[in-house]
Amino acid sequence: MKASFIFQIGVLLAVVLVLSACNDPEGDFKKAEATNTEAAFNQFIQEHPDSPLVAKAKGLIEKNAYDTAHNTGTVASYEGFLKRFQHDELASIAARELEVIEFNTAVKSPTVSGLEAVLAKYPSSTNALPARQTLSRLVFNKVITTNTLQAYVDFTNRFPETEQANEAAKDRDNLNIERSGGVAWHRQCSHS
Repeated sequence: MKASFIFQIGVLLAVVLVLSACNDPEGDFKKAEATNTEAAFNQFIQEHPDSPLVAKAKGLIEKNAYDTAHNTGTVASYEGFLKRFQHDELASIAARELEVIEFNTAVKSPTVSGLEAVLAKYPSSTNALPARQTLSRLVFNKVITTNTLQAYVDFTNRFPETEQANEAAKDRDNLNIERSGGVAWHRQCSHS
């Protein structure tokens, strides 16, 4: 009987040791940190949902995802990050970086529709001024090609504060004078 009791205590101690080894949040967190993968951190979170280290594991998942988006540097990578992580300091940084990428892309290979889209998405951005200036030049070049009174009027109404607005107003006035039978100055130079 004494041997049976000692055996039972031995089994109980072995079970306690195994269970305590399995329930080592700090050790498991260090293993997840060493691996530094989302899967490892998610496994830690699943195994230790009540651990105070869960917040740190979630933060590292987010930081790794941000680093991937930042290092990839594409619109798609930032949008993917922002879909997953929306309410954090890193999300704010990622949103600003995405905005810069979108403006740079729109200005580097400018089209009217591309510039209008980025300006509609970020109307009050600090990056909006160069995009508006580029858009104004593109539209003005089309107005010159069209060379109608309505095109000049529409341009000056749409872009009253641009460097091309005065030129468009002069061209509009000259075209108006020319059409009314007066003498008008004709554009001899090309516009950029």
